[in-house]
Amino acid sequence: MTKITQLRLAIIAVMAAFIGLMLGLEWDKRQQGDGVCDASHQWCNSDVSGNSTAMRISSPHDGQIITPTPIQINFSGLPDANQLSVRLSGHNMYMGQFDIHLTRQTGDNHSWQAATPLPNCIPNHDMIWRLDFLPPYEGSFYFTSTENAQQGQALQPGLLGEPNQ
Repeated sequence: MTKITQLRLAIIAVMAAFIGLMLGLEWDKRQQGDGVCDASHQWCNSDVSGNSTAMRISSPHDGQIITPTPIQINFSGLPDANQLSVRLSGHNMYMGQFDIHLTRQTGDNHSWQAATPLPNCIPNHDMIWRLDFLPPYEGSFYFTSTENAQQGQALQPGLLGEPNQ
């Protein structure tokens, strides 16, 4: 095989790998956007250990989240729970893991709440966060955030309502 043939084959292989990578990234982007529930404007529902639960993210900045900022996590459901904890982690980018202990709201056996800071992210990058319930409960919520440098580092939260099966 001549050097020119080897060079052509190498170029074809690189092009095929690049096209495959681009197609895979585009498919992944479309999958992540399916079923988005905007948790900054409404409650988002999922199933946790056979119980119907709802989650909402809020911040003290009138619906905008300036990073880093404390976010408020609200859950409803799980009427028989005595203690409730979740683990926050980056789903599409590792940002560490944070265990969060929720407290039951006074006068309502079904409502839980916690406050936690949301770490910084790369500007103009869609971030998917994952909240996993810690044992004895099983289930996950996914919520999205986008840090947009052109809007004063505003982070727009949303939630992917896909329970962990």
